[in-house]
Amino acid sequence: MGYEKIFFVKFCFLSIIRILQYIFLLFFPQ
Repeated sequence: MGYEKIFFVKFCFLSIIRILQYIFLLFFPQ
């Protein structure tokens, strides 16, 4: 019951982090 929800939340969290990293690199190139 709860395992799918935990997996879904974790997947969304990792996706958001990756998108934020991509935006950060776009605006602040090294």
